[in-house]
This record gives sequence, C-alpha cells and structure tokens, in this order.
Amino acid sequence: MKHSSLLSRVEVWFFAASILFVFGLVESAQAHTKGISLSRFGLIDISLQANVVYSQFTNYSDGVDFTKVGYRDPRGLNITSFDLSLSGELFQFPAKYALFLTTTRDSTGFEEAFLLFHKLPFNLQMRVGEFRANFTKLNQLHDHEWLFEDPPLVYVKFLGEDGIHRPGIELTYTPPIETYVELSIDLMTGPFDADTTFANRTDPVTGFDIDKNKFAILPRASTFYSLSDNSDLEVGTSIGGFYNKPDPNNHDTTVIYALDWTYKWKPAERPIFPSMRWTTEFMWAHRQNPCVRHFNRAAAFANQPGTIDPGCDYGFSPVGDNPGVDRFLKSTDTVGGFYSELGYRFAYHWEVGGRIDYMGIPKGNEDYNSRYTVNIRYFMNPVAKLNFQYEFNSRSGDSKPYSAFFTQMNIGLGTVTSGLGKFYNLF
Repeated sequence: MKHSSLLSRVEVWFFAASILFVFGLVESAQAHTKGISLSRFGLIDISLQANVVYSQFTNYSDGVDFTKVGYRDPRGLNITSFDLSLSGELFQFPAKYALFLTTTRDSTGFEEAFLLFHKLPFNLQMRVGEFRANFTKLNQLHDHEWLFEDPPLVYVKFLGEDGIHRPGIELTYTPPIETYVELSIDLMTGPFDADTTFANRTDPVTGFDIDKNKFAILPRASTFYSLSDNSDLEVGTSIGGFYNKPDPNNHDTTVIYALDWTYKWKPAERPIFPSMRWTTEFMWAHRQNPCVRHFNRAAAFANQPGTIDPGCDYGFSPVGDNPGVDRFLKSTDTVGGFYSELGYRFAYHWEVGGRIDYMGIPKGNEDYNSRYTVNIRYFMNPVAKLNFQYEFNSRSGDSKPYSAFFTQMNIGLGTVTSGLGKFYNLF
C-alpha cells in the first residue's frame, strides 16, 4: 500500500510538472510571434517546413522566360523546399546558433548555418557563418514566409530566385536613441556574377575568401515607426557593391540600391485578424559591362547550350543557368524595377493578396516586364496553409503574354528559437 501510495504521489507530481511545463511553452508562444521555443529550457529547437507546388501555364512554349521569372516553378509538381532546422541558445553565454538544412530530390545541403552573438557591448550584435543577408526586406525571409509562391521579378533579377545567403560576417548596431534605428553591414564571400547579380554559391567554398574580387559589401539602415496602437511602418535602405566577374584581372563593378517599406495594420484587441500587410520595394543596379542573359527558346527545348560572348565566358555558371541561355556582353548601364504586394487576412483561416511587378525603371539593356498576381490562402492552422494563386505576365521582349496558376501546400511542424530568422505569420 505504501508503495502504491508513493507511486500515486509521483504520478501526481509528474502530471503537475507536465502541466506547468506545457503552460510555460504556451506562455512562451504568446510572448513571441514565432511559435513555441524549447531552447530556453536547455533543449534544441527542431522544426520542419514542407513546401509543395503544382504549377500550370498557358502559352508555355512561347511565353515563359525562366531567365526573368526564375527556375523555381516549371510545369507540374514541384518540391520547392523541404527544410529541417536546428536552433538554440548557448547555456550561460549570450549566443544563439541555427542550422537550416534544405533537401532536393538528389542532395541535401544547408541554406543557413551561423552563430549569432546577440548581446555584445555598445548595442552591437554579430553573425558569422552562412546566412540570409540583411539586404532588402524579402531577402530576410525563408520562402515559406512569402505572401506569394514565387518571388518578385526584380528580386529574381538582382538577388536570384532564392535570395542572398552566403558565407560571411554581419555586424549590427542599434543606436541608443528614442527612435528605433538599426544599422548593419554584411561582408559576404563570392564570386558574384553580373547577370544574376547575387546568384547563390555553386562553387565549393572551404573558407572565407578575402580576395577583393570575391566578396560583396552590403550595408543596410532601417527604422520603425509606431503610427498608432493598431499600425506601424518599417522603412529600410540597402546598398550592395562588388566586382561582378570572378576574373581577378577584371574590375567591373555592380552597385545595387534598394528602398523598401512595410506597413502593418492589426487591431490590438484581435491576435491575428483582421490584419493587413503592405510591402513595396524598389531596386536599381548600376552595372559595368554586364553579361545580359537572353532565353534562347530553340536551344532550350533542344536541350542545347546558348550563345556566349567571349567576354562572358569566364567559367562561372550561376544557379538556374540552364541550357538555352544566351549571354551577351553589354556596355555600362543602369536597370531597375519594383514590386508592391498587399495581404489582407479577413478571417482566422482566410487571407487574400495582390501584387504588381514591374521591371524597366530604368530599362537599360533589359526588356520591360510587368506582372499582376492575386491569391487566396487558407490557413489550416497558424503554420500550415494552402495557397491558390493566379498571375498574368504581359508581353516582354520576344516573350508572348501568358497566365500562370499555382496550387501550393506549405506545412510547418516543430519549435523555433526566438530571434533567429524573420517571420511574417502572427503565430
């Protein structure tokens, strides 16, 4: 009887402790907008993100130019990302770590792997490793946090379809003033390419290369305004500069300028809905002797290489540069564009969105390109959603107009460490 009574007491205490532990996790989830975290209890946060898309196009063979929209979504069923993340906080030391693994059909690699020293003296913090650069607004987000399935046209042109994430060092400073201001500078290894300017690494990198032809400098400044109890505005400016060809004897440069703002509205008395987010970004690039890409349809559908000018045949092929891509060396020019997207969550489970893309402000040596996108998203829960998206692409160069349809399923599971990665979803 005594043994049974002792066992009962242990079970009661275990049950009570479990309730308190779960309550603590729930409180943690409410305190942050990124879900439940276990790292504060000395454990490792583990999460899984699955992003599966079915794509269909009209006028596919005469309209779709993958050098403009990226190679993320060919026709049919696509696994655009299937990611595993491990993150946490170091015990008794002000540092955090994150490893974001990404899986394709044939390989597994990492999208980010870094240490974050978040409590350095003088309001400084530092990241070192491979990470998403603090450059523009959208580049800071993983694709499962995008409002739409595919990235904006100007984003694909300048940052690549998956943005900038490379080995490097980042230093961030927050001045001790009343208005919130964040200043950062990233130093990232290359080499970089002139046509898809910040194409992600395809060459093997075993260390941080200090060769001036193989790194980029990316400063950013952002500020935050609380407009009312229900709304706020974030404004940011970014600059990126680098030598745009890996040849150590070639000093052609590219400088990218970016301006972004994000307006959010959410009534204080409701946790998720109704709410609205409006983001707009402008980007301009001044390029010396860029290698402008052109989609060669005949070569592409015959699975043949495109034409390459001698000045562009320097042995570095960026991500997504598939057969059928011509490269033509052009004179120095400036090219730019913008996108503006709005998402309105009108119910707990439902959100609608719209986006305008435009390339050609100024045109430079590129084609004008405009696109109009609408979508509706159904949230199965705060971290799992279905997205139904339609977009119309206007005539661009020798590409005829076409429509695109996407059905996307995105599911997230697990826990996350606060302060690592940027999230739009209010969970």
